[in-house]
Amino acid sequence: MSPLSYIDEGIVFTTLTLLLPSLSVKSYDAATGRLQVSLQGVGVATKLQEFQEMLIQSVYANQRAWFPGERVVDKENIRLGFQPFVEKTSIHLYCPSSPAGPPNEIYSYVKKEWVRGTISPTLLAAGKTVRLAIKFQGVSYHQHPLSKVWTGKFRLQHRIVAIMLN
Repeated sequence: MSPLSYIDEGIVFTTLTLLLPSLSVKSYDAATGRLQVSLQGVGVATKLQEFQEMLIQSVYANQRAWFPGERVVDKENIRLGFQPFVEKTSIHLYCPSSPAGPPNEIYSYVKKEWVRGTISPTLLAAGKTVRLAIKFQGVSYHQHPLSKVWTGKFRLQHRIVAIMLN
């Protein structure tokens, strides 16, 4: 996994955490933790798509250094190997609802009170408006289990740090 950081004119953040604007929940599957949130009409959608494109470009440009001795993959196949987190007007996230231990507990702000723990599926019902704080942990590369060769597949690792309900 490649870690992510933010560097700009002498400012260095070793982690990348975003607070998204208020967004509408499209769907939530408590069994898998798959959360789909609408980006319809929100300016951040363009920025997230540009960020996603930057990740694809970085893997394409650095693949020889990051995966020495492996075959070079053209940009279109790099793009096909990426599991997008933003598609059209939605962002796809992972939000576990079952007890997964303290490291995976999520802070939620409901009825003017912060609560730490697992997420109740009713909090993320379709149509609810939420603000999400997301920590992007890095880019994860899928390797073949036996050969340990990169398969060409990769995705952005993230963790929802907090959910604020409006």
